[in-house]
Amino acid sequence: MKEDITERLNAEEQLRMVAAVFETSNEAIMIADQRGLIKIVNRAFERITGYSAEEVKGKNPNMLSSGRHDRQFYQTLWDALNEHDTWSGEIWNRRKNGSVYPEWLSITALRDEEGQITEFVSVFSDITSRKEAEAHIRHQAYYDALTQLPNRNLLLDRLEVAIHTAQRDNQTISVLFIDLDRFKYVNDTLGHEYGDELLTQVAKRLSQCVRESDTIARFGGDEFVILLHNIISEREASLVAEKIIKRLSEPFTLAGREIIIGASIGLTMFPGESDDPDTLLRNADLAMYRAKQTGRNRFQFFTGSLQEQANILMEMEQDLRLALEKNQLEIYYQPLVRAATGRVTGVEALLRWHHPRLGMVPPDKFISPSGRYRIDRPYRSVGNRNRLPTG
Repeated sequence: MKEDITERLNAEEQLRMVAAVFETSNEAIMIADQRGLIKIVNRAFERITGYSAEEVKGKNPNMLSSGRHDRQFYQTLWDALNEHDTWSGEIWNRRKNGSVYPEWLSITALRDEEGQITEFVSVFSDITSRKEAEAHIRHQAYYDALTQLPNRNLLLDRLEVAIHTAQRDNQTISVLFIDLDRFKYVNDTLGHEYGDELLTQVAKRLSQCVRESDTIARFGGDEFVILLHNIISEREASLVAEKIIKRLSEPFTLAGREIIIGASIGLTMFPGESDDPDTLLRNADLAMYRAKQTGRNRFQFFTGSLQEQANILMEMEQDLRLALEKNQLEIYYQPLVRAATGRVTGVEALLRWHHPRLGMVPPDKFISPSGRYRIDRPYRSVGNRNRLPTG
């Protein structure tokens, strides 16, 4: 008799523990009979769904359905339960107030000694906060924090998809590499705060120049890239470039004053001379620099000659680093003569480079009219953004 009482007390203690866990669990628990009708739920279920235990008792759990899942989804769920007695996964359900939320749901089928299902035990938790955190992380990974435009990572993904689509459907796409003119002047005179404000205004204007189906990305610094999907020809791309240059040439209001900048744009096409994202961007970048060198606030299409020129300048830069060390530079003095009297009034110093392979290299090949080396902006790969600041 003593043993029977002890066993009964132990069983009652276990039941109290199970009941305490059932009621205090942060996860919702729902038990349904073999027909799937709800028998009992815990407090977490009431808190998450908004339904009381009395409202759901005897009801089919499909009253919680969000409508986001098709019949095949539920068929797969029931097949797993019948075969493995368990299923777990992410599912969207609806609260009593009508709001839809994501939950992580685990269902277990309980069987009797004869193998017949007697109950279904469902345990789920609201994962809204986790989904929001994941979405925030994804946004940070793929969007620029300042302008909220796609960043370089997302641009490369979309460009790769666009290339595959263009190849499959025989379409044409274009990449526009945009660098703001005189942006450094704004940063230096007004400060980086207003420089950031300018970039935000530029992003808004760019969005007004293209279709919703096109992609505008901030590539870094004062550089933007536009991907034009499914266009007709180079003419259509050039019209967009002209529109952008016109819009960005209009005054911006910063710190209570009007600021005028501009933009230099390089364009490349696909199909064309390249068929991968990195090369398309690199070629558009080269074309953009050519636009800057020829006067700024204009656009330039990429051509094979630009690549050849970039290669030559890169080789020349490497050679020029050794020119002083190897005494290859020589100064020539040219007299300045007053035409009216024939009198020498001064001399002009002209630098000549005795290149071991190219021969005599005149200064206009390696010194710009402003006195800066032409090769101080060498060819840049997409993966290396270390360069001199642009103006």
